[in-house]
Amino acid sequence: MVEHAEVSLYDLKMYPNNPRIGDVNTIYESLLANGQYRPLVVNRKDNVILAGNHTFKALKRLGWATAIVWYVDVDDEQAKQIMLVDNKLNDDATYDFEKLEKAIKDMQDVGQLIGTGYTEQALDEVLKDLPTELETPSKNSSKEPTDAKLDAVIDVVLLLTDEKFYLYKKAIGIIADYHKVNPTKAGIIAVESYANKLIGN
Repeated sequence: MVEHAEVSLYDLKMYPNNPRIGDVNTIYESLLANGQYRPLVVNRKDNVILAGNHTFKALKRLGWATAIVWYVDVDDEQAKQIMLVDNKLNDDATYDFEKLEKAIKDMQDVGQLIGTGYTEQALDEVLKDLPTELETPSKNSSKEPTDAKLDAVIDVVLLLTDEKFYLYKKAIGIIADYHKVNPTKAGIIAVESYANKLIGN
């Protein structure tokens, strides 16, 4: 039997000796921008997370109280199979790089790379993987290549005490609600506003 539920993070346990090393920072950014759109897969009998252990870490770092989970009823052997195949399927996946490039550039054009897991540097990596003929215009082409205007994406690390981090989250939440943007964009707005105040604009 399977079932969706919203449960306290304190009731969940990470899979012991999970071999996957995930990018918790990118998941953290995605959760801020997109919310939790994919449930954790949890074994009902012991509340152990079979898929989504790094999402669980990011949720805890955000200070969220609950997570959406998908309960399954499996024995220990099946639990290990689910954990292993979930990791392996991610490893085996690949991309249609032309479509990936277009999707990233579409998001870049509207200034919404934040929350996608991609930066300009990552886009450069995608372009390097594209076949040469896709990057080189045809000699018979009458169209001149144009340079798209790319918005810079900069990673910022804040070293704050727990008390200051709480105040920061509260302030950013107010700004995000007011401007109807995600928290990362709210942080940019806060910095821009403070800078304008300092230079008298």
